[in-house]
Amino acid sequence: MKRTLLTLILLAAAAWGAYGQETLLLGNAERTALYLDPGRIWNYNHYEHSRWGVGLRLVTHPQHFIFNKIDASAYLGYGLHDQQWKGGIGLSEHWRGSRLHGVFYQRAVRDFRAAGSRRIANPWNESGQLLGDFMARRMTDEQSITLGHRWHTARWRWAVEASWGKRGWLFDENRLLFLGTDNINYANFLHLRLLLRHSCGVSAMLEAAPDGSMARLLADYRRNIPLGFFSLDIFAQAGITPEQNEYIDMFDLGGMWGAPVYTGHSLITARPNEFTTNAFTLLNLRLQTANPLYKIYSSLFNVGSNPVPFVAFNAVWGMLWNQDTDGQMPWRSTYLQAPNRGIVEPTVGVNGLIRFGLVDWGLAFTYRYVPDSAPYHFSPESSNFVLLITASLIP
Repeated sequence: MKRTLLTLILLAAAAWGAYGQETLLLGNAERTALYLDPGRIWNYNHYEHSRWGVGLRLVTHPQHFIFNKIDASAYLGYGLHDQQWKGGIGLSEHWRGSRLHGVFYQRAVRDFRAAGSRRIANPWNESGQLLGDFMARRMTDEQSITLGHRWHTARWRWAVEASWGKRGWLFDENRLLFLGTDNINYANFLHLRLLLRHSCGVSAMLEAAPDGSMARLLADYRRNIPLGFFSLDIFAQAGITPEQNEYIDMFDLGGMWGAPVYTGHSLITARPNEFTTNAFTLLNLRLQTANPLYKIYSSLFNVGSNPVPFVAFNAVWGMLWNQDTDGQMPWRSTYLQAPNRGIVEPTVGVNGLIRFGLVDWGLAFTYRYVPDSAPYHFSPESSNFVLLITASLIP
């Protein structure tokens, strides 16, 4: 019971941090202010288990300087399982009087990154972390420096950046589990990125190594459509990588399997390393009531209910063309060898069954459908059903 309660508390903190909200600690937001980043307080991943830390951001507004604003950020975290410190620092300079509102930024980090991530980097809002990245089953230990420049026009946001450093794989090739740092082979890298975002909801990222050894193109589209009594959320994503990419630079569509919380835009039933692809397309639809069915709240106990029923639909199709043809990579299990595969996941749920503190809690039920002939189809059939907790921050 105590462990279950602790899990719920940690998930509440994660849901809070996942939104990347910042809390003003000192100063005046119109002048110079110090903020706390709640997304850095707690996270969970397969290698650190729980990570506890702190993140701060300082915003200054110099009156007599070449910049009209300076953002400085720093974070520090400690993993309880691997017993290692991680951290990073960043600096952004907003140029005074720039026609393109240009910002130069620099970052230096030593941290764990989700290998094969399908998250488009967001240089326009660097605060906060996404829970999905920290539930990843295979990651890289990365030490890097990034230099970039971002700007925007009326409808577009642009950014160009370069990152270089070294990274090592953080998984055992046979068991897909955590490796001690003395067993990790590090390699140097240099990556160039072009990022863009349009006000219509389209985002894209082109990432490549100058020597041609790696390339990734990732794009997504998200939109909310009001439908009177209902509201429809649309999320579509696609990515492609060439055959010469290493395993950790392909796309890993592994979802939140094993985590008890429902997250949108992620495959819910995908097992670790099950869905690694060179190219994929994904569609997520979520139809929910625009407002709660009813509202009940007790200020005395700080508990209430405002249920919002929803139905969701995940569909993904991926292709893998750089397979292990010579048997030299034993970590590629049988189902990973399927060159073309897809998963469909219908979900029904109710969020807000219980409102407690800052979080609405609910339940969701997901079914996994794949062809019976597929090597990644699970038997018995009950393995394809998942019951999850939903958690969302109260607006």
